Amino acid sequence: MSITQASLQPQAVAQNDFGPPRWDVFISHAPGDTEDARMITQALRANGLSVWLDVEHDLPAQRWTEDIEKAIRRSRLLVPIISSSTKRWGRLMREWGAIIGRTWDEPEIGILPVLLDDIDPPGFLRDRQYVLSGHEMTKLKEAADMIVRYMASPESVVDDLKFKPADPNEWKERFDKLRKFVQELKEYETAGVA
Repeated sequence: MSITQASLQPQAVAQNDFGPPRWDVFISHAPGDTEDARMITQALRANGLSVWLDVEHDLPAQRWTEDIEKAIRRSRLLVPIISSSTKRWGRLMREWGAIIGRTWDEPEIGILPVLLDDIDPPGFLRDRQYVLSGHEMTKLKEAADMIVRYMASPESVVDDLKFKPADPNEWKERFDKLRKFVQELKEYETAGVA
């Protein structure tokens, strides 16, 4: 069952320095998952949603990061697409950094990862619910329908989403790394001032 955009509930989005929301969904994906991202995008648009997909924009190299960050800040829902072929690609890492930055500024922002394979999500997404899909057209359309339903009412899809809670030791390790990073940053700033 599809839900049209007219039936979507308006969601409050915090104002930011890039202006009001322009897109309903921002799709983040690795180059190897471009076709899957296109199929999900088409299905979302068929449901009346506006979608930002990088391969549809002519992004000059010198402004790539700025344009991506702007798109992330002007989207209502962030959808990272992850598969077993997703690698640590430089641009993808910067994109994910911008997503993390957005959640730091606006913790309430929606992030709904789509895992194309039954794999563990990356560390920054491990405490989030996600959609488990596949690469077949029907599975990708089901994932898109789940995204549409999630946007209309996150509570309505809770039972259909997957969740792999992080190990408490992993949380401690993440916190320790963050604390060490902040300490190194302070030391670097102090050394630069002297």
